[in-house]
Amino acid sequence: MKEILYIQAGSLANYVGTHFWNTQENYFTYGSDSDGEDYSLVSNDVSFREGIAYNNEPIFYPRLLAFDRKANFGTLSQRSALTGFNDGDPESGSGPSLWNGNVIEYKQDPIPESKYHNQIQHDYDHHQDGEPEVRYWSDFNRLYYAPKTVQRLPDIADWENAEGNWQEGRDTFKRFDEETTLMENSLRAFVEECDTLQGIQLIHDTATFGSFIDSFLTSFRDEFSKLSVLSFDLLSDSSPASVDVNDHSRRRKVLNDALCLRSINELRSMSIPVQSPLSWPTTIDGVYLDVGRSSLYHTSALLSAHFESATLPLRMRGTHEDLTSFTSQLNWRGITRFAELTGRVSGSSGINFDQRMFNYTTLDSAQNAVLDFTRRDVSRGFTLPDMQAYKIWCSNSTMQETFISSTHAPPYPLPNSFPRIFTSNRSRTMPLFTSMSTTPRTSSLFRSYARFIEANLGMGGDEGMNRDEMKELGNDLWRICDGFGDSDGPGGEEDDNRDELGEDE
Repeated sequence: MKEILYIQAGSLANYVGTHFWNTQENYFTYGSDSDGEDYSLVSNDVSFREGIAYNNEPIFYPRLLAFDRKANFGTLSQRSALTGFNDGDPESGSGPSLWNGNVIEYKQDPIPESKYHNQIQHDYDHHQDGEPEVRYWSDFNRLYYAPKTVQRLPDIADWENAEGNWQEGRDTFKRFDEETTLMENSLRAFVEECDTLQGIQLIHDTATFGSFIDSFLTSFRDEFSKLSVLSFDLLSDSSPASVDVNDHSRRRKVLNDALCLRSINELRSMSIPVQSPLSWPTTIDGVYLDVGRSSLYHTSALLSAHFESATLPLRMRGTHEDLTSFTSQLNWRGITRFAELTGRVSGSSGINFDQRMFNYTTLDSAQNAVLDFTRRDVSRGFTLPDMQAYKIWCSNSTMQETFISSTHAPPYPLPNSFPRIFTSNRSRTMPLFTSMSTTPRTSSLFRSYARFIEANLGMGGDEGMNRDEMKELGNDLWRICDGFGDSDGPGGEEDDNRDELGEDE
């Protein structure tokens, strides 16, 4: 069995991950095949490990490391199915005290259990009611996690802002690893439990955990240089094309994103950058949506549906895919480590391939690009007319068939924890289409960051970077552009002005 280790880091990433794992838990509801034997769409051993609960009952838990600030975990791990006691707060130890004097103890009021979890305990059918009330991403979680999954980072002071602070994130990883022996204990324990680890699937918030994950993967690569890493990188809400030069906070987040993109190119096998939901239009995906862009619970559900479907071939029963073949097909040219994510949720009339699909990487509505290098499509729950429309759509592409990979699967299952963001809100499944592609369009993403760095060479001092380091960063971003066939990078029409722009502040 070739297992995958999953990493989630940051608030939005853990919201997305919670939806993802709830969907995986939904696959445990087996049907039967033609021989009457239990059948599951996915091979659960790829993502889960079997353990023994405190009551000696077998239990499956995700092969996952989840990083977030302590306050963001909510009620998670107040009780563990693996241990049977509260393992949620290492600071609330009940061991013997060396002090023999009087003690006045002050305890913070425990976070009350979420309404959704209370309903689950009483076998309440949540599909018949409204969506859960969500305060934390753990409020709608349906699984138990191993203690080593939960990685609580210390909370930061209310007056501090860690978003976009590249050096602080690296320092945080160093301190956290020293205090918890993260790499030697939690990570190694998961790795050694695997028969044949194929690599890491990663989701992280770049603004708050970009440099933390950079340090994590640098350490990981020191020992596991051959393993594949597929990452979904949730960019900050600051765009390099529109940030106010006087807004230090947003400028810092753009610089942090640029550093993340360079790091990704060096440490990941394949990356899918995703723009912040705050940058999305009010309605997307070609269906009647009522997505509150500021609601992490809603926007993460839509992202998770596409992430889960796009990577479904890695988990399907009987698949010959693994992370290496998956990422190698997308990066068959060897110099394009970034892919774009596009997709559409089916409406009542099915998928309309004549309409443009929303691009979560560049925020445009992508047509079937004739210049794509390669593409991986996954359809869920397509009807016969949908399949015919899809085949016509593919036939209109100038791409050779060998560069298009198609997977057709049953509809996307909707756990009762999924928000009511679609019209048919009582449905238990949802047809959708999602696609990952490497394409020259991606050069526009790196061009915008490279131009921002060129225009702001002097700002590096605020982040501990000198002018030469800023120039090097800009040149690295232009080189990534070259890999996608960019015409405006070095050597292009605008290259003659780059040195002159770099001298002006």
